[in-house]
Amino acid sequence: MPLKPPKIEIDPGKVMESSGASTDPSTEGVGEAVPSAPETVVETDTEGRQQVSTLRDGQLDGDSVSSAADGRVMQKARFAAGQPNGPFISYDEEGRPLQEGFFQDGRLHGDMTIYEEGRPRTRIHYSEGLQDGETVQYDEFGTLTIRERYRGGKREGLSEIFDRQGRQLVQARYQAGKLNGERLEFYPGGQVRERATYLDNRLEGRLVRYFESGAVMEIDFYRKDKPVGPRREFNADGSEKKDSLWIRFWRWRVSRRKQNLEDPNVVGGVRG
Repeated sequence: MPLKPPKIEIDPGKVMESSGASTDPSTEGVGEAVPSAPETVVETDTEGRQQVSTLRDGQLDGDSVSSAADGRVMQKARFAAGQPNGPFISYDEEGRPLQEGFFQDGRLHGDMTIYEEGRPRTRIHYSEGLQDGETVQYDEFGTLTIRERYRGGKREGLSEIFDRQGRQLVQARYQAGKLNGERLEFYPGGQVRERATYLDNRLEGRLVRYFESGAVMEIDFYRKDKPVGPRREFNADGSEKKDSLWIRFWRWRVSRRKQNLEDPNVVGGVRG
């Protein structure tokens, strides 16, 4: 799912209130005002945390640095005309990076990295504030675990899940954020474990499970995410379990009959 953009911990209203931004008095009443020179404003809260910002004409414009009471840098960001515009980075209590990326006109743009204990765990590509392109996730050892593609903030195309050894476990395809097309699950050795088809996030058609040898184990049929008909089961040698088929068919008929009896629109087993 799309990830939320990072929060830039800056209070521009508070900074502007204390800035006392100025204009050139010689221009008063004569055409447009000349932009004021940049000024540095230092804010310190009751817990000793400090924010040093650059302002121009009462708006954040330039670098802004937030620090803890002990002097540790907590966040660096760049602003233009009051909104994030440029690189940003935030740090944890140990001074290790937490989030790092780039803003363009107040919106995330380009690559963003999320860290845990100083190690990159998620990398996301943004375009004008929306996930667009490849998003990848890693485990604590740096092994790729998830790779997805996005377009305009929605998953699009191939999505993959891997185990800690880098082996592919799941492969699926998305269109406009919805699961559409074939979805595959794999055994650690690479053999297909399950094959299914989806239409707008719902199972549609055959769902087939396989033995590790590649022989078919089970076949189910779905329509709009609901099973249709009895399951077919097979032995590892490829022969079908006939008894199991008839027993499941009988149970399915009983289940259908019960549903009809409970449906007020069905009279005598026949839908009106």
